[in-house]
Amino acid sequence: MGGEKTAVTSRDLEECFEAYRDLAGRADKAFEQVRSQYPALVVCKQGCNDCCFAIFEMNPVEAVYLSRMFSSNLARKQKREVARKAKKLSLRLKEISQKLNAFEHDAGSHDRMIALSKERLECPLHSEGTCILYESRPITCRTYGIPRSIRGKGATCGRSGFEPGASYPTLNMDVIDQRLQELSRGVIQAMAKVDPGGKRILIPVTDAVTCDLDDRYFLRRLNL
Repeated sequence: MGGEKTAVTSRDLEECFEAYRDLAGRADKAFEQVRSQYPALVVCKQGCNDCCFAIFEMNPVEAVYLSRMFSSNLARKQKREVARKAKKLSLRLKEISQKLNAFEHDAGSHDRMIALSKERLECPLHSEGTCILYESRPITCRTYGIPRSIRGKGATCGRSGFEPGASYPTLNMDVIDQRLQELSRGVIQAMAKVDPGGKRILIPVTDAVTCDLDDRYFLRRLNL
């Protein structure tokens, strides 16, 4: 059951972030292994921004981490511009919410993620062809340019040279997602002092850069 009170400290939160950074580092290594094998097919480079228009939702550990990097690493002027773009994106997301209602029974479904990414909405952290929080970008962004498996279905960047149906080393995103869910449970326990149990929360980038992802945010999202 979710909603049970827990006694978790800020040290536990930092341990979750440390484990998340380790996971992101391993994802980077997996990406580089594929790029070293298929350098002509992986086209990711500075200025290539296809992934910046494939909006997705994050597990809490990534959203809270990104929110903290946003707060500590950007100048006030940059934050204002990101907030402006995030507000515009939020309005657009509301417009397409009807398309996503069919997937409400499974917030993390592959079909929901694909439907959202096909809308080609610009991430508010995208500026002049690059991510202004590039070093802190989520794992989906880090692995976008190589073949991935999500809920048993293949996915890769449309600009890459990987041929549909051909056999390539494929990164299993379900394994990564499972680990992100485990870490996210620890983050919620540390911040809201409750155990979410089996309840899953996915957070849009607009919330990560405009909302206080604190105990009240998570209690509200958990309907507690």
